[in-house]
Amino acid sequence: MYDLTNRAIDSAKRLLQALSRPGAWESITDVAPRSTTLGLFPKLRLLRLQCYSAAHFELGKQVLCDCLISLEVTLEWDMSPEEAEAAMDTIVERCPNLRHLDARLWQLQSVKMLRRLKLWTLAISYPFITEAEIDVLASLKTVRHLSVLAESDDPQITFKTAEHPIASDQNGSLDHLESLIIRTGDSLYLCLIMIRRLQEHKLRNLHIDAECIDDRWVRACVEAIPEHCRRLTSLYLHLRTQNSELKPGEQRNWYTVEPLGRCRDITSFQFTSSSKEDCTAFTWDDADLAAISQAWPRLDKLRLITLLNEYEYDVERYKPRITWRGLATLSKNCPRLKLVQLEFDATESGWPQDEVPVPAEDMEMFCLAWSRVDGSDYEAVARRINYIWPNASVGWGLWYGGQLELPNDHSEDIVNRFPQLEDKSYQEALKVAFAISHYLHYVKQENGPHHPVQLVDCDGSSDNTLQPQAPENIPADTEHIFSLSTTEQNETSTHEDALDGLTPSLRSDEHGFELRRPGDALSKLWSCMALQTAAAMEHFVVQVLRNTRAL
Repeated sequence: MYDLTNRAIDSAKRLLQALSRPGAWESITDVAPRSTTLGLFPKLRLLRLQCYSAAHFELGKQVLCDCLISLEVTLEWDMSPEEAEAAMDTIVERCPNLRHLDARLWQLQSVKMLRRLKLWTLAISYPFITEAEIDVLASLKTVRHLSVLAESDDPQITFKTAEHPIASDQNGSLDHLESLIIRTGDSLYLCLIMIRRLQEHKLRNLHIDAECIDDRWVRACVEAIPEHCRRLTSLYLHLRTQNSELKPGEQRNWYTVEPLGRCRDITSFQFTSSSKEDCTAFTWDDADLAAISQAWPRLDKLRLITLLNEYEYDVERYKPRITWRGLATLSKNCPRLKLVQLEFDATESGWPQDEVPVPAEDMEMFCLAWSRVDGSDYEAVARRINYIWPNASVGWGLWYGGQLELPNDHSEDIVNRFPQLEDKSYQEALKVAFAISHYLHYVKQENGPHHPVQLVDCDGSSDNTLQPQAPENIPADTEHIFSLSTTEQNETSTHEDALDGLTPSLRSDEHGFELRRPGDALSKLWSCMALQTAAAMEHFVVQVLRNTRAL
């Protein structure tokens, strides 16, 4: 097996040498060795290198060259810290012009060799990180974007000694950074010690993913952030609470992280809490949304998520406390919002009675997570969402097995990516979000304005515009379809005539919203479209193309 592996690596090496030669496509069979001092691909600028043995890295070395400006390297095999440092030395020596480096070497303990580079972006991983190593990172003054992934804190740090980290002097300052990502499998000590090295409030983006030992650490962290990063525009916090327990009647909510409100420039706030034992680590309600929207009226992204991982979702135990009142408050106080992801109670009883919600047209995506809906009245939910955010689409950002779906993922894509969806609660949440999304699509079609159809010529121009025609010029069998696009004077009456026969009779709830029996609108619309397809194709497509050709 060893000989087979070596022969395969040798063949790959010779093939790379052949491919790197000028005119290789004409003499691909010629794999004669050549000098590799300049690298096999001397003009290569971006490279992603994954090596799982020392032999793999020996082969990968031949691709490194001094023209590289961006390198993502993963070295995963049983190497010593000395070997990891030697590998980094090789990378620095062969790629002196690197500007962006993402290095994943879990045995690496120091990056002193990176002082020879002028990096702009650095992402590095450690088994653990010491204060001395933070000094090394602070000395890389050309770095603007830093990402640190540490498996644990310094083993020399105990709970008592870490409770009050020592602030660094100006030589160890991290004020040259514009964005900072800190991910650690241990406590918030690393986060605190790095935040306290920021003095000039230049940081714009902060991302923290750490273990939450208890509320004292959370409080210390959220108090340090506005003290040292007051001009933040984007803040992401993920606090894992495996080792913490809630006392009877205790809640963690906006009050726990209220000092963050002093960072007045924030436009993106993403707060995620996860736990295997207690999914109610942080509970958000309408009052929390009111406080958040008052603190940051310029928000364009808001995510408040409790991640469920290997935990059986229990509707009776975990009930979302955000209602329609909270969403109405967001639309009123934060009109610039473009993306919202949260868990909320979509039951009718939560609709505000005292005031009419103010619609906000900038919203693009509303991501439902573990939301509660009464029965299967998804159409009513879709209509209320469309009233608050007329231009928003509905997606789903659910947590399953340690991975987060994208806001615009299709349900079939999710099932294909996660074939073992055995959690019934997850499937139910996905079903709810998917159903609401479909109803919202048809609600938008029903309520949205008519846009002229543009016929684009082959050269890309779009001078020919098909304007709505008068009803007398429309064939009788398609009149009730096209009557939605009449002149402004008759818009109300023709709109009612068009809906008559296309949809069942409307009914209104106590809040004035038009409601139908679930599925009625879709079935009627489909029946009407099926009957009129031939006539509509003849009128809207064939005749128009004939007229255009005649012109």
